[in-house]
Amino acid sequence: LKDHENSDACFICLLSHGEEGYIYGTDGEMLALNQIFDLFNNNKCPLLKGKPKIFIVQACRGGSFDRGVSIDETDGGPAIPMIKQLPTLSDMIIGYPTQAGFYAWRNRERGSWYIEAIVKVFIKHAKHDDICTLFNRVSIHYTLPLFDIFTRTVLASTGQDFSM
Repeated sequence: LKDHENSDACFICLLSHGEEGYIYGTDGEMLALNQIFDLFNNNKCPLLKGKPKIFIVQACRGGSFDRGVSIDETDGGPAIPMIKQLPTLSDMIIGYPTQAGFYAWRNRERGSWYIEAIVKVFIKHAKHDDICTLFNRVSIHYTLPLFDIFTRTVLASTGQDFSM
């Protein structure tokens, strides 16, 4: 699209029900997320080449519930080597509220916890933080209420003491 010529980035939010790799359309039909991502690849959308393309997908990715794990400290990974050629799908950030195969949490009155966290974090910090820092903040903001609910309900039902 010629509209992207003067764009600095592309930010797309998809909010619906879904399963791993798919999202439901308003017609009830499933659409592969990769088909959507491919519409913005460097071949089909060359005017966005080298520009950030951020996809937020608010949808379940399966039917499992994440029970969590204890936190261990790990050290950083190896340095990223320099690349000389761009992949067809590059410069993209794809954000999901959950990992593959799991439900996405939402509040019946307020809606998606993930989208709520994105809105709160971006309103407060977008003027001074880079996109990766913003999403790290979203992850923390989104995870804390889930951990609280998890500890109060699922873990409490085991009869074990998981107090902090």
